[in-house]
Amino acid sequence: MNNVMEKFIENAKIYNENLNLGNSKVANKAAKVISEMSEKMIEQKTYFTLVDELLNNEDPGVQYCTSSIALITGYKRKEAIKVILKMSKNKKIGLISMSAYMAVEECRERGWIK
Repeated sequence: MNNVMEKFIENAKIYNENLNLGNSKVANKAAKVISEMSEKMIEQKTYFTLVDELLNNEDPGVQYCTSSIALITGYKRKEAIKVILKMSKNKKIGLISMSAYMAVEECRERGWIK
């Protein structure tokens, strides 16, 4: 799991950094890797440790990507909602704040936030 977690962290950081730099090609490539990894972990039910250890990571990109897994699976969904709510209001973290805002709105539509 350590290798998977390291790769996840690395790509989440690359995604966040390049999102802020406006380098969509690199950001999209990292997002694709994260998406594929997430799908595999969800399918194999191996995401629990990742969510437990990374949901409150100091890097906003890691928090956001980990929150996505928690929201999709329902594992620690309430905690993930708290994380993205906080991120959505923090303009100091760059464009990932806007992504968190959109995730909050999606959670509202799904009835996860009242």
